[in-house]
Amino acid sequence: MCRYRLLAMLLLCPPLQGYAADRLVLASGDGEYQAWQWPDNQAAEASRWQTPLGSVWKLFVYAYLVETQQREPLLQCTGEHPEQERYCCEPQERIDRDTALSRSCGLYFTPARLRLDAEAWRRHWQQRSAPDWLGTLSALDERQLVGVDELLHQLEQFPLAVIQQAQAALVGTSLQGRGRDALPTLGTLAIVKTFTMPTPDGTLGGGAGWSQDGHALWFAGRGNSQQVMSRLAPRLAHTLLDTPVRDNSCVRVRFFARYPLLKIVNAHGSALALHKQPLQGHYRLYFKNGQQLDWQTAEHRFWLQAGADQPAEIWGRLNETEYVARVVDREAQAEASQAAKALAIAARSYLHQQARFDGECLQIDDSSARQRVSAQPATAAALAASRTTAGLMLRNTPVQYHLHRAGSNQLSWQQALEWQSQGLDFVQILARAYPDAQLSWQGSASAQECQPLSEPSRWLRQQLPKWQAVLQTTEGFEAIALPQICLLQHGRPYADQKAQRIYLRPATSLESRITLVHEYLHLALAHHPAGADETYIEQLARELVRGEL
Repeated sequence: MCRYRLLAMLLLCPPLQGYAADRLVLASGDGEYQAWQWPDNQAAEASRWQTPLGSVWKLFVYAYLVETQQREPLLQCTGEHPEQERYCCEPQERIDRDTALSRSCGLYFTPARLRLDAEAWRRHWQQRSAPDWLGTLSALDERQLVGVDELLHQLEQFPLAVIQQAQAALVGTSLQGRGRDALPTLGTLAIVKTFTMPTPDGTLGGGAGWSQDGHALWFAGRGNSQQVMSRLAPRLAHTLLDTPVRDNSCVRVRFFARYPLLKIVNAHGSALALHKQPLQGHYRLYFKNGQQLDWQTAEHRFWLQAGADQPAEIWGRLNETEYVARVVDREAQAEASQAAKALAIAARSYLHQQARFDGECLQIDDSSARQRVSAQPATAAALAASRTTAGLMLRNTPVQYHLHRAGSNQLSWQQALEWQSQGLDFVQILARAYPDAQLSWQGSASAQECQPLSEPSRWLRQQLPKWQAVLQTTEGFEAIALPQICLLQHGRPYADQKAQRIYLRPATSLESRITLVHEYLHLALAHHPAGADETYIEQLARELVRGEL
């Protein structure tokens, strides 16, 4: 095998002579790889290809630091070594490992600076049956020639949490860095560590990383990484969109929330009994306002919710990808691809800002008061807009949108279409529509993780004793232990009954304290007949905080 580290030896490695063609390899699991090369669109054998490691060596150091929970020092640039600091930071600026990976700062990840122990490094990678080039710290060099299948196999072995953290760091390359030209087409379908290597007969560029589903991929071709990534973006996007993706997220939707049902008739013309039951098949829905709708579902993801004292409602459980796609179908025309991608990000942002958590699911109404959701399966174009922008959200401003009315931080669909016709991509459309917002990556942070808020917890602990006498006489009240109070990353404040946690934003205003007590009462009165009644809970919270009880 050809494993030379000297750049001058690259010409002696026959596999590199084929790089007049663009190459792509995608891992499909269980040690299987799909490989293509263009312009002849020819399938190939990935095990015969080799690649210089390039900047991807930094990704392995990053993973090692994350997985072994290292506490390495930050890097502060001094300006004394401009070549080394060129991709790192400005003089006197300090950066952490995520910023360093995003900027491809080799100085940060230098084993000598990090004082990495060669033996500990070897043991770590040996546990993953790593090849010699990875287990030997001194061999970790951009000029190291490695088998593409070996490289992808090692990337596939990364724990999911490490992959997600690396993707969150690397997404900056797509949003602002060398992947920006490919972003309108490729979006976040692939998030990679790019590399550019000089060779005796030109430049070799490419990248290695993961698809949204966590499967490793690699590509390379003649030119720098920006040129190759931009050139391959349409093919890469087409390939990845044709690949099924797992999405275990959950959005629970109350369909037709503002239109009460009168009756539901099945395909045989029989009216359904209005009690809780799954819905699968073809139905005609009759609403009390006189409207009718033919509706068909082929999966047990929808059900009728009804009872003696409860109006009939249709609920559905979707993953976030399909939910966003159905919003795009309901509100717009997904064939206008850049405008549709902008709307998909706005819809995803709105979901996370406005939905409530119910266990593991986000819960939201299908309603013009929230956002409307198509009752029909998402179209391929809408799914493409949703998948291509998966993980991207707007932060720092409330998100609104409208068919034709623009406003402060409000996207107008008609204006988005006009901007697309002028050549703007979805990032540029969003920048115009939401000038106060920051486009960022949802990343791996779970809404269920708790970053404790000490001040609200201290205040609630002080207040509870004086409320006990009042609450003790309330039917269904439980003197629960003080719940964890956690930082709310996005969405509306809520109480997680399963975890006995309250999520809210840090604030000490009267309204924020009423919100805290409101969510506490949802926990303490979980068995109260009106424990889920927002009006009752809100009134009780206000009376307690204001001392009216």
